[in-house]
Amino acid sequence: MRRSSPDSGATSKQQGGLIVLAALLLLVAPQAAAGDAGRPLLADTAITAAPPALVTNRRARLAFTASHSDARFECRINEGVFTACRSPVVYRKLEPGPYRFEVRAVSLSGLADVIPAQASWRVERTFKLSAGSVSRWAPVLGRVVARAHPLASSPVLARLRPQTPEGTTNLVLALERFEDPSGRLWIRVQLPVLPNNSTGWVPRSALGGYTAVGTRLVVHRRALRATLYRHGRQVWRARIGIGERRWPTPAGEFYVRVKLLGFSDPFYGPVAFGTSARSDVLTDWPGGGFVGIHGTDAPWLLPGRVSHGCIRLRNEDILRLERLMPVGTPLTIL
Repeated sequence: MRRSSPDSGATSKQQGGLIVLAALLLLVAPQAAAGDAGRPLLADTAITAAPPALVTNRRARLAFTASHSDARFECRINEGVFTACRSPVVYRKLEPGPYRFEVRAVSLSGLADVIPAQASWRVERTFKLSAGSVSRWAPVLGRVVARAHPLASSPVLARLRPQTPEGTTNLVLALERFEDPSGRLWIRVQLPVLPNNSTGWVPRSALGGYTAVGTRLVVHRRALRATLYRHGRQVWRARIGIGERRWPTPAGEFYVRVKLLGFSDPFYGPVAFGTSARSDVLTDWPGGGFVGIHGTDAPWLLPGRVSHGCIRLRNEDILRLERLMPVGTPLTIL
């Protein structure tokens, strides 16, 4: 009787594997031929936008694309289950900790990219500096750039100087504090730039000491009214003028950064406050661009939509406001 060699079982297994592989090739060959102009069956996946390695923002936005324009996508985060998704994907209310995002393209033939595209980042915890009824501001000590994240390599959002265009000390509203892994302190500040409501991170060493304020000015454009609160309690209210519809007073969160007295031009009244709010059209503020709060030499026009974007008050009202509202006061325009 003939004995089989020790290799005969392995050989038959290899032959069986070759037969299965040949069958698979026969199945996919028509699809490959259909695209024989051809594009590959598998779609390659690429991430085009993702958070940097370290962030303090609890919101993450990720964008991605595939080599096939008709491919669909499946995503997952932190080893979860792949589910259908579209670019961009936005995650909100992320807790501090590490995150890994994966996305894979799936071609019309149903074949998924075997190597998903990946992005990793870490959400770090911050300490709030302005919260509730108490806010803090600090002077800018020298020229410094504000960055999108507390990283020296993060994109620059704005350049700050120690003085305002009016020649006063430039101050910023301090929102949060963060200590990076090397021990360097960063402060997230409100920025007096367009687009409005922008914030950025600057090194703590670029700012002076904090000053706490317990006031907040709230402007209701529809009601044509401004109200000052101190520790949550109303202490002042007045009717106002705001921007005409073609020169609107912008909505958002801002702060009072300048107080000017003794204007030679009666148009501005006896007192004017400069704010961090900006307009992309002309305003009444000298040089344009910034939104101011000032008096008027035409009180009969108030209340109403009468300005180029600034907030106008009767002179007696702004004189009283000047006694109650310090610089650094947060400003909410609704």
